[in-house]
Amino acid sequence: MVQLNQDWWEQDFHLHTTYSDGSLRPMELLESLAALGIRHVAITDHESVRAYRELDAHRLPTGLELHPGIELDCQWQDYEVHLLGLDFQPDHPELEAYLEHIHQVRRVQYMRLMEAINRELREEFLTPETVFPPETDTWMKPHIFQRLGQHPRFQHLDPEDRYRFFKEWLADRGLRTEIPRPTLAEGIRLIHRAGGYAVLAHPGYYWKHGMAFPDSLRVMKEMGLDGLEVFYPYYQPNAPEFPTEASAIETVLTLYQWGQEFRLLMTRGSDIHRPEHRTERYRHLRRVRQAVEALSAPAPPDVRGPEGAGA
Repeated sequence: MVQLNQDWWEQDFHLHTTYSDGSLRPMELLESLAALGIRHVAITDHESVRAYRELDAHRLPTGLELHPGIELDCQWQDYEVHLLGLDFQPDHPELEAYLEHIHQVRRVQYMRLMEAINRELREEFLTPETVFPPETDTWMKPHIFQRLGQHPRFQHLDPEDRYRFFKEWLADRGLRTEIPRPTLAEGIRLIHRAGGYAVLAHPGYYWKHGMAFPDSLRVMKEMGLDGLEVFYPYYQPNAPEFPTEASAIETVLTLYQWGQEFRLLMTRGSDIHRPEHRTERYRHLRRVRQAVEALSAPAPPDVRGPEGAGA
């Protein structure tokens, strides 16, 4: 169960593995985090809980507590938003049915996209075998973009610029996927029915892209939102929304105040996808910690999740 009064700086509730769009296997990820002093962890692969099934066969690093986690793509007004589910039942029938359905949809859509890109390249460069690692549960655009970056036409691209470039490249050619997303209210209900907490992931991005804050948080709280991912490494080389570390920290401090105002569970996540993230993102989060502690803020609010959360 999520410990509401635990030290934020010993938790990481936003992580990805090879089962979605990460490059680290689950045990490799957990061992590296334990060595960094992280004690409470949730693997939040996009629309997948298979990492937890793999970990059932392993002994966890000493002192590390693993929480069920997932990241769902949802729709809120005109925005795609990401919702973290924490401490739910990974084998809940309704959740399993939804994940099986969305995986099938993704496979159909990305097969069509790969075929369209191959026609554009005039060769069969993208295939399921060359794009998606064997253990991948959730097919996603980053897999395709990683493979495209190996094509002679695109090898000049900086890896940090690859995602943005290829999104524009596809849009310019009218190549798109149609992945249906549940509404935010539906996503929250799905996580609640599985016995978990629903936490809005990296809200600073939505705020910078024009979402009306804090009014949106008020509505989301009424819909059942339990928490806010307040502590997040917004200052990243590929995040133009936060051109300076000071702007990123200012965003975190504002989110922290809103989390208190709306009595939301506040979490910390690094959103690690690749090995180098473990260094650069935790370095930034340490400076975020210093800024928050400088506020002499009180302890986290005593809030409760949905009925049955963590059961």
